[in-house]
Amino acid sequence: MSNIAQVYPARLRKSKITRLAKLYLKLLKDACCLQESNVSLDNFENYFRVINCPESRFYNTDEDVLNFIHRYEQNEFDVIFDEINVPVSHEDVTKAIKQL
Repeated sequence: MSNIAQVYPARLRKSKITRLAKLYLKLLKDACCLQESNVSLDNFENYFRVINCPESRFYNTDEDVLNFIHRYEQNEFDVIFDEINVPVSHEDVTKAIKQL
């Protein structure tokens, strides 16, 4: 490791993150201008209205969402939070980070 890296590690890390963030932003900006959408705003809006309408043939119920809504409406917050309020080990966190 060079002397600079030993003396200014935080500054180097910040510099690297800043360069990566600028590169990522440039990639996003460049990608957004690649092609025009051939979908009108009205069609886009209609599509999402239809797939979220229970009377539509394209509507697909999600049992987890329906279960959550039912519990929420019944004020069963203890059930909701007990399901997610569990101990998390260091290994669980490490494994999750590696999957990112």
